[in-house]
Amino acid sequence: MASERKTPALQIGEGYRAARRTTSLLCAVAVGWSAAQFDFKSMELAVGSVDLSHASIPAVLFCAIAFATTRLVLEYAMQSVEVRRWRYAQADFKLSVFLVRASILVLAVSALDRSLDAVLYLILGTLCLLIGSRVASRLGMRIMAPLFIKLRLGQGRFSVASMVWEAYAWTIFIVAVMQLALIVAVAVASTQYGPLRALWIVPPSFLALGIFVVASISILLSSYYERMFYDKIFAAPVSFTDTFGPDGKVVSRVFHIPPPPVWDWRSEPATDDEPNNGVGDDNRG
Repeated sequence: MASERKTPALQIGEGYRAARRTTSLLCAVAVGWSAAQFDFKSMELAVGSVDLSHASIPAVLFCAIAFATTRLVLEYAMQSVEVRRWRYAQADFKLSVFLVRASILVLAVSALDRSLDAVLYLILGTLCLLIGSRVASRLGMRIMAPLFIKLRLGQGRFSVASMVWEAYAWTIFIVAVMQLALIVAVAVASTQYGPLRALWIVPPSFLALGIFVVASISILLSSYYERMFYDKIFAAPVSFTDTFGPDGKVVSRVFHIPPPPVWDWRSEPATDDEPNNGVGDDNRG
């Protein structure tokens, strides 16, 4: 008779919980301060009170959020593989990353205008950029896919799937370049174009605009490269295995069927002769 073994219940570690609480608190403070909801002149630490009356509050908050976010990532990376592949834990981590990105953007816009109106304009502009990018991506695929299929068929290539993926990659690249160009154009127009300058109570300085542009571009680029980061931090199973020849070239590639998403954990006992699709026994990071 096969011996029974119980699968341990999934549970996020206390270190990650503490790092998440700290990060969320700092992000809330950053958003509240940037929206001019409160001010603080000093900070109470374990070593005593720190005078912040002459300090750059955005710089202090940014450094604190960066440190807390680094701690959050490290704490999540030190969780077990089962927890890192747990979809609820992944959703919690993605929500924290979204909060950090939003807080950094709000801090950057506070250099232009520290007010609730500036935060609302930022939210509206971000929504318009996201909706416009989605529409541009769909329209781009409708144009690029037939174009690449016709072009590659003329070159003697017959794999439609590779043509569509190539068209998709070029569409994403063009949309990303358009987004970057739009951010820079709006920033330049805010200082050069009269109707846009009239919207500001105090015209923004080049330094403040530069900080906002750098923060916006950094967050935009991070959204395009987040897939690679998430695959690492979530310990995603490999989708294929390559076999290399003596010359270092790929001889064959075997694709694997990934295990189903782990949204919830099985609570019933698992026996040795029961398949578990590789979930629960794989301790490889």
